[in-house]
Amino acid sequence: MGGAQKLFSVIPDLATFGKGMANGYPLSAVVGSDEVMQKVEDIFFSGTFGGETLSLAAASAVIDKYKNDNVVQYLKEIGTYLLEQLNKLIEDSNLNDIFWTAGHPAWSYLHTKEQERYNALEIKTFFLQEVFKRGVLTLGSHNLSFSHSKEDVDRLLEVYTEVLPIIKQHINNQTLLENIQGDILESLFKVR
Repeated sequence: MGGAQKLFSVIPDLATFGKGMANGYPLSAVVGSDEVMQKVEDIFFSGTFGGETLSLAAASAVIDKYKNDNVVQYLKEIGTYLLEQLNKLIEDSNLNDIFWTAGHPAWSYLHTKEQERYNALEIKTFFLQEVFKRGVLTLGSHNLSFSHSKEDVDRLLEVYTEVLPIIKQHINNQTLLENIQGDILESLFKVR
């Protein structure tokens, strides 16, 4: 509750919120100080779903759920557990020359470092291939939700425990590319 404003103790003049506050229903909000929001009275302001009330009801239910079930604390705890265990795996398996983590416990990332012989996209291609084979759908980001259990996180860590050392082995043996089944990932964004 309170989002990044509360987390970082920042009070912006203007803030926007999206559909997450309504659990995916179409809803957005522009909020701000009285002084800034009074300007909205002077201009025409409209949104696509401006008169739609189902999303408002969903947002109200989401806020109640967050308050009653302490969702924020749960996400912090399960995400911290994931990061601590993943960082321990990286450290204990001597993988920190290839992988590192970043982000907030509720939404963290497993990053890949360029290697002398392999670029990050080649490594990530093999990583995705192997985690998908093991029934885990991730892109290396851990976008946790209230429905994720500790057992779900343990399953992810189990797959990482299998896959990450295999990646190091293929890098060391210079056999990564011949073990990729399919095309190498390409960057979506390119400098023009």
